[in-house]
Amino acid sequence: MMMSQISLADVKLRLRIDYNTDDTELTAIMAAAKQTLLDWTGLTAAEADEKPQMYHAFMALCQHMYDNNELTAQRTALDAAVQTIIAQCSTAEVLLA
Repeated sequence: MMMSQISLADVKLRLRIDYNTDDTELTAIMAAAKQTLLDWTGLTAAEADEKPQMYHAFMALCQHMYDNNELTAQRTALDAAVQTIIAQCSTAEVLLA
């Protein structure tokens, strides 16, 4: 699944949330996670959609942000698998920065 196709329902299913009281927070988290991943990798949204592994990074980042009740994250706070996906997907400009 492409990152742009991930819905609120998909995130709620992944996070095992079956109530609607956090929908506004989750929507904000989804937007923040998407922008964070694009910033970290240097990819455009279209380029990110071409990399299926970005789905997993997106879901993991949403989980991290939800669990920590924050709209930001440090790459080093994420598990090694997610850090590896981010590194694999990063553009040359980001790697040189």
